[in-house]
Amino acid sequence: MNSIATRPQPIAWLKEHPFAGDVILAAIVTAIMVPAPWVSPEEVGVTYRDVDVLAPILMLASSVPIAWRRRSPLVVLAIVATAAVIYEVLAYPTTSMTVGVLVALYTVAAHCDRRRSLYGFAATMAGVGLVLLTARWEVGIDTVVSNVIIFVTVWVIGDNLRTRRAYVESLSERAKVAEETRAAEAERAVIDERHRIARELHDSPTRPPITDGSSETPSPCASPRPVSNSCGSRPPTATRTCSARTP
Repeated sequence: MNSIATRPQPIAWLKEHPFAGDVILAAIVTAIMVPAPWVSPEEVGVTYRDVDVLAPILMLASSVPIAWRRRSPLVVLAIVATAAVIYEVLAYPTTSMTVGVLVALYTVAAHCDRRRSLYGFAATMAGVGLVLLTARWEVGIDTVVSNVIIFVTVWVIGDNLRTRRAYVESLSERAKVAEETRAAEAERAVIDERHRIARELHDSPTRPPITDGSSETPSPCASPRPVSNSCGSRPPTATRTCSARTP
């Protein structure tokens, strides 16, 4: 029972191992993309180039780099998008090349700053325009609009995620700074209180007097008190002379 309760959940495991998750994602994209030229139905009135050795290489170049998408987002986008554009321009049979490009574009928007993200988005849209201009099929306004909507939506989702992550990090940093400030103020208050107590003890007039070590025991050379006899008369007081002892 305990082993089942402590078993890691898939989402938690993927968060703890992001590269492994990206490898799995790249494998899924590759599995979807590579078989497509051989299993997709032929389109009527459209002539495609026969699949040769270059086609699988381009498909792998458009899917495998996704495994490193978090480490080098812009480089991965450049490789994936370039391979996809070359594949489409060479008029190979239809496949899911767009999937890898969308994943790479989303990663750039989510993990790069706004300026570099916009550069990546502009380059991607330029590639999309080149593909539509050289397409072997009929390209209408609906095709252009649908592609623009898809790529813009993916970029906006990634950019919003980056903005939210930055906001959460700023809140966490502010809370950390506030906690450190409170701890420093509490420590400073304790030190000030100790100094105040020490100052009050030093300036207090009721502190015990400091003695110089002298004794209050009467000297043996002091005059004895007169003792009265039984008749009430006082005998003459005898005086005691103290002389220095001779060795």
